[in-house]
Amino acid sequence: MEAPDSAVSQRSGVRYPPDRLRPEGIGRRPGISLRLRETPATYDPIYAQQIGDQTILNHLYENLMRLEKGENGQTTAVPGAAKSVDMKENSDGTVTYTFRLRGGKWSDGVEVKASDFVYAWQRLADPATGSVYAPLLSIVSGYAEAQASGDMSLLAVSAKSSTTLVVTLTGHYDWFLREVCTSIATMPLRQDVVQRLKQEADAANEKAVAAAQK
Repeated sequence: MEAPDSAVSQRSGVRYPPDRLRPEGIGRRPGISLRLRETPATYDPIYAQQIGDQTILNHLYENLMRLEKGENGQTTAVPGAAKSVDMKENSDGTVTYTFRLRGGKWSDGVEVKASDFVYAWQRLADPATGSVYAPLLSIVSGYAEAQASGDMSLLAVSAKSSTTLVVTLTGHYDWFLREVCTSIATMPLRQDVVQRLKQEADAANEKAVAAAQK
């Protein structure tokens, strides 16, 4: 599955491209300027490997957790898009994390929902997308089964409500919040935007092929 770049950002006032895909009724907002050493290769979180790409994405999106350096100099994971997180150890040895979102909005005014994280994580785990970051989710229950079958509903990531995300891991991993929940690759994505941009990209490619055949 081809992965288009996202045009609607999670952080207010930042979007790419700036105006072509601006929803009607949404006015201009203050932006940011970044100086990069190289032309960005992608704005898709699951494919971004260059430092410049990741820098841009860090300004476009906010993950469940974010890294913050404390007074002692140590870096810890603190709430980001999630206002709180609870952990429960289950009798079968699995561990369930429940994230409650703080009610952020995308740059076009649409609410950031738990289902945006579910879609993003399922898309990352899907072998059809071929992301090198997919193994980040190998500790999530159902990952192996989802990869083998292609059925991403087997991945133990679900939206209990629009503001509650539930993730079940195969065991206890003390680096889950610090490494997985702050990663560029696990940032939320709007399914409607990704699908729309893919359709636009496919249409543009078809026009280019048709023009070349004339």
